Amino acid sequence: PIIGGIVTQTATSPRGSSTLNLGATTNSVKKGFIMSGHAAGCSANIGTEVGQNFLSIRKVGNVLTNPPNNRFSDSAFVEFKKDAGGNYLYTADQSKIYRGANLSYNILGKTTSTQTPVGTTVKIMGWSTNHIESGSINLKGVNVSNTLCGGTLTNQVRATYASLDGDSGAPIFSSPDGSYNVYYYGIHVGRLTVSGT
Repeated sequence: PIIGGIVTQTATSPRGSSTLNLGATTNSVKKGFIMSGHAAGCSANIGTEVGQNFLSIRKVGNVLTNPPNNRFSDSAFVEFKKDAGGNYLYTADQSKIYRGANLSYNILGKTTSTQTPVGTTVKIMGWSTNHIESGSINLKGVNVSNTLCGGTLTNQVRATYASLDGDSGAPIFSSPDGSYNVYYYGIHVGRLTVSGT
């Protein structure tokens, strides 16, 4: 199923495979999912074909939006392919995040960064990591130089969980009561190198 936390791939990605963030529907009712902006090939690659799992297995959509540099989120929207009658060929469950074969986390709601104080425990389900990693928010309001696409990502949140190449795009979430019912926080950008003092 097409849900958050599974592998996704484009032919133009500078880093190969990445992680699907979450199923989504735009305000104009276009259906698809969110993925990493840099994994989609940066803003110049509108229309790039995207596959679920690997491109050779199933091509499910095309990059519709991937905003230019200097933005709040390193994310792109992929619209699902349609048949000749204009009907979507695929669907994504917007309330699920992968946690193993035939298993998922259930999203109870979405929480903004203003509601996630420093010290909040967060989790990531990335394709490369292939299991849950946990950490905590340790800094907010960070501006990050986006070395893959250029420009700056502003007002980012830094957390201490481990990640690998390919985890870009992964959903970030928490489970306050330790169950499989979670609150979605956002999208994983990548590992951060801190400069200065």
